[in-house]
Amino acid sequence: MSRAVTLAGYALLFAGLVACQMAALLAGRIPTLGQAASKVARRPLGRWLLLAAWLWVGWHLFVRSHVAS
Repeated sequence: MSRAVTLAGYALLFAGLVACQMAALLAGRIPTLGQAASKVARRPLGRWLLLAAWLWVGWHLFVRSHVAS
């Protein structure tokens, strides 16, 4: 995949998260992202999954890739 497609995918994912958070705050029928994360983190497996997701996002966003010239 090209870098532009990857960045567009991350932008789309971010926009979806913001839309879900706004819908939760305005409608009140669905849990906010913080409430959902708290519910997942109640169990040890959920905490491990949240840690794995955090590490994956951090790796893909903050590790610089080497572009061969």
